[in-house]
Amino acid sequence: MYISGNTYKIFISSTFKDMDFERDVIRNLVIPQLNHTYAKYNLDFHVIDLRYGINTSGMSEKVASQKVLNMCINTIEASEPFFISFVGNRYGWIPDIKEWKDFYNQLDEYQQNILKNSDEISITEMEILYAEAFSKNHDANFNCLFFMRTEESLQTLSNDAYSDFVETDEGQKRKLAILKNKIAELSKSPNCSLCKYSVDYKNLKKSKKELAMLLVDAMTPYIEQLLEKHSLQQIENTFKDWEREGSNTVGYFTKL
Repeated sequence: MYISGNTYKIFISSTFKDMDFERDVIRNLVIPQLNHTYAKYNLDFHVIDLRYGINTSGMSEKVASQKVLNMCINTIEASEPFFISFVGNRYGWIPDIKEWKDFYNQLDEYQQNILKNSDEISITEMEILYAEAFSKNHDANFNCLFFMRTEESLQTLSNDAYSDFVETDEGQKRKLAILKNKIAELSKSPNCSLCKYSVDYKNLKKSKKELAMLLVDAMTPYIEQLLEKHSLQQIENTFKDWEREGSNTVGYFTKL
């Protein structure tokens, strides 16, 4: 089967400071592997990583998050077939009420309905809630894949890096715990899944391969469903073409 001109965008959601490793694995290992595997079907996968495309270099996480806030929702809607969320031990930046109102007021009615009670949650949680709602309310090939990093991974961090990976604010910790419980529930939906993974920061070469394999294995069943759907659609279109051709032929002979 050959699918003509299908480009798919994979959205990555996570906090910034502690998830560079995971985002790089998607960009540098997973995307090339998917494009190699599915080249024969003419599928072309790209990653949407808001670290790039918007210049956030040299910015604090708060300033960087503010800059990408207004892009997140529309970018998620433009993604297909995957919203991939990495969750570790940081909850992420919560916009203050003025920033949130400015963001909320520029959304359309549908978007506002999903995020109407999001004034005290982080951008990362907003992305997750929006993506899950979008997956349920649209017929598009949109799947939410959640990947939760284990606590054991933190034991392999250097002392200098530890503070960038772990939430210190007690309120943020509680919100993170609640979010993880939400994700466990969301993952029970048909278009969602949850995997746990570990990173050995003392042996990143090995961890890169292991995480890349986990990601590809998690994504493959959904891609196969996508191929099957396209195949059925192509068969249906072929029958429609035959019907039209048959109708034209009958009309032609009737005139004769």
